[in-house]
Amino acid sequence: MELDWNLLEREIRSAAVRIAREVVSEHPGQTFYGLALEVTATAPDAADVAADEPLRLPVLALNSEQALDRDLSDEERQLRAYDQELAAGIDTDPVVADPVADADETTDEDETDAAGEPVDAEDTDPLKVDELADAEDAREAVEDDDVVLDPLDAPVEEGGGFYSRRWDASSWHWCSMDLFDDDHVEAWNERLNQAASEHGWENTVRQYYRTLIAAVIGVRQELDRKRLHLVAFVSDEDHAEKLLQKCLTEEQLQEHFPELMNLDAETVG
Repeated sequence: MELDWNLLEREIRSAAVRIAREVVSEHPGQTFYGLALEVTATAPDAADVAADEPLRLPVLALNSEQALDRDLSDEERQLRAYDQELAAGIDTDPVVADPVADADETTDEDETDAAGEPVDAEDTDPLKVDELADAEDAREAVEDDDVVLDPLDAPVEEGGGFYSRRWDASSWHWCSMDLFDDDHVEAWNERLNQAASEHGWENTVRQYYRTLIAAVIGVRQELDRKRLHLVAFVSDEDHAEKLLQKCLTEEQLQEHFPELMNLDAETVG
């Protein structure tokens, strides 16, 4: 049976809107900011298709500002615990002389030059004062919130923007949600791969992305009418920037991904 792309678009749109509204209604008081259709499996051409890498329906992801903050706080606590474990491995109470007193005094055994100044020995830091200072600095760094938070503000991948933790749909609090029940998902997956075998992988993948883009735009428009304003996009790292340009409004691009405003929008797929 010929795959009905228009039907697939309508079903994806309807399911995504329904699930999004359910999740939002179950969490009053939270500010939801993003919705994504996550592409889970595609291949660029027939030569690269493996038995365990077919075309599949996307899964749905949502996130709120509160969930993002909570997840980042959890990561912060994990980083803090990890840093404390590292610091605990340092000998915090070494038996050494007072480095301040050593700096101010020289003994009769110290070698001096004609001017009475100490002469540098082979080991200029026999008590490892510099190492102790470094260890103290490391312990202070663990207690410094700014140092602990720095990695959380950095992008997951070089380049920032879409690749930041904020827009990583696969790590959102509500992610990998199936749009349909298992039987319905499997039926659509079979149709997708049958279409690929009949019409060619490249042509099918191009139509697949066109369908997802149209579906997610429809989701955003329908949710806008319900006064639920989300940044809705198709999430696929292989085509991230191109998909954002095609899914988002100009205002959304300018606000969230200004670096993409001047890029050429190429055909996805």
